[in-house]
Amino acid sequence: MYISEVSNKPILAALIITLMGLGHTANAAVLLLSEFRSVSANASINTPGGSDSASTSRNSLGDFADFDESVEIDLSLENASAKGNAQQSSQISTTSIKASGAATASAEITAVDPFFFTSADANGNTNLSVDFQVDIPQLFDLSGLVSSSVFSGFSFGQADVSLRSQDGSFNISFSTPFFDGNTTPFDLSGTLFPNIYTLSANANIGANAFGEEAVGGASDFSFDFNVAAVPIPAAAWLFGSGLLGIIGIARRKKAA
Repeated sequence: MYISEVSNKPILAALIITLMGLGHTANAAVLLLSEFRSVSANASINTPGGSDSASTSRNSLGDFADFDESVEIDLSLENASAKGNAQQSSQISTTSIKASGAATASAEITAVDPFFFTSADANGNTNLSVDFQVDIPQLFDLSGLVSSSVFSGFSFGQADVSLRSQDGSFNISFSTPFFDGNTTPFDLSGTLFPNIYTLSANANIGANAFGEEAVGGASDFSFDFNVAAVPIPAAAWLFGSGLLGIIGIARRKKAA
């Protein structure tokens, strides 16, 4: 078989362009667009002897830097106390997002005045949201757990982790509504096609006491999210190497 120099050059150029494109695909990663991460807590007490309230929060700067923050509110007056706290540790890169967060809240009233309304309440919240863009198909895996538990009395809250596309074509979520407390593990893998996605996680908890009681609970999440470009099929490389071999043989025949 003979391949002329005229046809040889465009074939070689096309092959180089194709292989360059495939190589780019193999090394591609997602494009990070925006992020918001926060931890917050608040508490308040109202008793015959006085009242008190406080709140605090910490937020990320939107720069995708590692986030490792915790907050706590701890109030105490005669016959009442309220405590809320939250923490989060998260790392974001173009190929992985790893995070864990937890929130707890407790409130207690040890004595009440029948002629005066007495209450104690506390809340803790930790939140994460990352927007990213996928330009070429990406393999992904998302594993972790969400959980909630009741220490005592009645508390309310929820933990959840979700991954959604902007156009609504892709939507997965894992959550644990806060009633009796439970743990939900998850481990999912698949393919993300070109789109804009939001990965979010939240854990919140509230505790309210209105009589001689102690209430409290906790919620938390943890996950490990990884992406990698869809591998180049072995056939593409075999095709490329074979085509290069044909071109080389043609050149040797011409030289002879």
